[in-house]
Amino acid sequence: IGEGNKYITASSWAAELILKAEAFEDIWNYLDIYIYMKSDIIHPVPQSGYHDSFAQCVERMERILLQLGKDADLPNARMIYFGNCDNAGQVGGHAYGGRGALFSWGQNPQTKTDWEPSPRYWVLHEFIGHAFAGFADEYRLAPYWDDKPHVEASNLYISPEKPKQQDVPWKDFIGFKEKSQKQIDIYGYDNYNAWRPCEDDCMNGNSNMYVSMYHKWVVYKRVMEIAKINKTLDDFCKFKHIMLKPFHVAYCAHVKNNGWLDYVRDGQTAGTTGQSRRLEAVRIRLEDCTIPGARIKYRVHVKNNGWLPYVYDNEIAGTTGESRRTEAIQIQLIGLDDYSVEYRVHMQSKGWSSWVCDGAVAGTTGESRRIEAVEIRIKKKS
Repeated sequence: IGEGNKYITASSWAAELILKAEAFEDIWNYLDIYIYMKSDIIHPVPQSGYHDSFAQCVERMERILLQLGKDADLPNARMIYFGNCDNAGQVGGHAYGGRGALFSWGQNPQTKTDWEPSPRYWVLHEFIGHAFAGFADEYRLAPYWDDKPHVEASNLYISPEKPKQQDVPWKDFIGFKEKSQKQIDIYGYDNYNAWRPCEDDCMNGNSNMYVSMYHKWVVYKRVMEIAKINKTLDDFCKFKHIMLKPFHVAYCAHVKNNGWLDYVRDGQTAGTTGQSRRLEAVRIRLEDCTIPGARIKYRVHVKNNGWLPYVYDNEIAGTTGESRRTEAIQIQLIGLDDYSVEYRVHMQSKGWSSWVCDGAVAGTTGESRRIEAVEIRIKKKS
């Protein structure tokens, strides 16, 4: 809280940067945000006085929260401190136990240019990364008050050798890939013995605005802990419409004289080969898929009836008890833009067809040729 338009403008600007930060997205609704700005911070102050001013502001912030009756918020209170300093710099959440972040604010008196031209990046890096989520820069960091490496940061793993996947904090995310982003793996600096989950990230000190999905998960979890809401990694995946663990496609075939066969999964054969038995109907379903809205639809071409309407999610496509052969099939995924469904059929006299995907026709029409078996699999798009 301050007097004059400069303070109001800066306070609004600070709140806006947080509320629009990618790592918070819609979950900022779970946070109470208070803005306190020390009324004399627009005066140039030497860097040596920067930290002392910040400590005073932290104390003032705590007193204000107590006056507002917000005692329970004290452990979770974080602060952005803006200072028009004689020298530029950003001091992150390592200071004062991660209570906040300090930013240069205003202009260099000599050059008349902004001290920090990329405030959105520093909100991600210093405030959200360091102060809020407890991340460290992506190297072996010795905080100025401690000569030990920053081994407790949830985005680092300190090890003399490259760690095994199961040993790192982000093991659930290894192999996950976002569109146009590098796959999450174990990247590290050998000279520092520090390993990190993502090569390009806002915590890598390179002004990259990318926030890895693992880092978003840590922020999400932290917010939900503050809000006293029990949320799991599965809840986060549903919220983000992502899959970290593979899901499956299961399917079964109704075959002449044999009836319904057992379900098979992920590219296994449903039906028969070498027995001259027609496949009459199929049922297909997704298993272990937690992405909201994900479905599978399919239809078959049947003797004398032609293409039947599409059915969904384990419904019967085809006929039973009518002695009608299926001749072709089409399969599509719904709500799974990052995945393809691939399938092929075993045909009378021709054997296995080529693999096709995403709604293409497998089989024949107009040739009176029966399907005898089908294989289906799901792959993530590259």
